Amino acid sequence: MSTPKSLLLNWLSELFAEQPNTARVVESARQLVGVLPDPAVIRQWLAALDQPVDDQLDCDTCQALLPEFLYEQQQAAQGAPVQDEHYAAVRTHLALCPYCTAAYVQMAEWVAASQADTIPRATTYPTFDLSFLEGAEEANAEVTPFNVRVQQAIQAGRDWFTDTIDGVTLVFGPSLQAQPASGWAVKSGATEQLLTQIVVGEDALDGWEVECSVFVDAADDRLCQIEISLYRLHPAVTTAADIPVTLRYGATVIVMRTDEDGIVTFAAVPVDQLAEASVQVALPSE
Repeated sequence: MSTPKSLLLNWLSELFAEQPNTARVVESARQLVGVLPDPAVIRQWLAALDQPVDDQLDCDTCQALLPEFLYEQQQAAQGAPVQDEHYAAVRTHLALCPYCTAAYVQMAEWVAASQADTIPRATTYPTFDLSFLEGAEEANAEVTPFNVRVQQAIQAGRDWFTDTIDGVTLVFGPSLQAQPASGWAVKSGATEQLLTQIVVGEDALDGWEVECSVFVDAADDRLCQIEISLYRLHPAVTTAADIPVTLRYGATVIVMRTDEDGIVTFAAVPVDQLAEASVQVALPSE
């Protein structure tokens, strides 16, 4: 009694013989089909061997034409005129090739699902950890009302504007101006090495000139001292003494007043803080 394995080997030997005999190949295939539980694929191959049909397409070409072929079939189902002869080669190949037939079935299912707008629904959903929401109501009760925050922002802006226009504010910025290593002549007569100097003249300040000089600390080059010198250039300005000068860098705020010569000096300022430092001079109003 022949087994499926022996029938399969017999069919393959006939199929790949040096000079295959079509009748023997078909007969061995029929014998194999008779013992297989699902012989649809073999039966389709058998039909291809038994029928003298000219298959003009390969699988790649056929599957590339399947979307257009499906569209034409849908148009025909709706009664629209179609180019039936244009896809005759596709029909012929599908009748002979089980692989392209399977591809056709899969693509038809995809097209049907897309047209039906079917969205797969999950049968179960993940459990989300919402513990971080506990106590949210109590926290929200402590939040400052929006209108109060707006009023606070407006007041902060007014305070900043008042402080800014009340005198002059000097900002060093991220890079120091290149200066010679030797000391410059300044109002105080200091001769230490000058790092940088900012001068705001009468063209910007009516009746005043403000000179800001930064010197290297003689004992520690990581520190510096900032000297602010005020010059009276207008006869109406009587004194440069007792004028508030504020230095800010990081979280540090230092307020000093000029001496009788119009000079104030801030000592032991970290050099690496100069990029964020600012000096505000509250010049008197006329």
